[in-house]
Amino acid sequence: MVGGYFVPELGLAVPLILAVAVISNSRRTRWLCAEACPRGLTLSGFMGRFSAYRQLPAFFQTLAFRSMACGVLLMVTLGQVMRLWPDAAALGRFFWWVCVGSFAIAISMALVFKPRSWCAVCPMGTLQSTMAGRQGR
Repeated sequence: MVGGYFVPELGLAVPLILAVAVISNSRRTRWLCAEACPRGLTLSGFMGRFSAYRQLPAFFQTLAFRSMACGVLLMVTLGQVMRLWPDAAALGRFFWWVCVGSFAIAISMALVFKPRSWCAVCPMGTLQSTMAGRQGR
């Protein structure tokens, strides 16, 4: 994330990670989430000391909320890609901001709830579960 501030094109790694998640999902549902998600690993590794370890409200875990959040993010992303195309730096900057903003939300959730609370509402995980035909998180 730090590098994306200085080299905006590095933000283009975000859609590549999404592509890896979608492709790996065909072999094992949410493999990326469980094994390789840099955000999940960071939250598990560092936020445990600071977390309040409260239960995430059930509303956040509902399919309706997760689907709505995923849908809104996808619509905003499509709109921005269409608006910014073909400027690679602008696109990278947009994806970098999405990454930084969602990481800030993830840290806030980790402080208030459990370290990996973000994982319950993560749009990427929701997309993977939906593709696999599963409603669970």
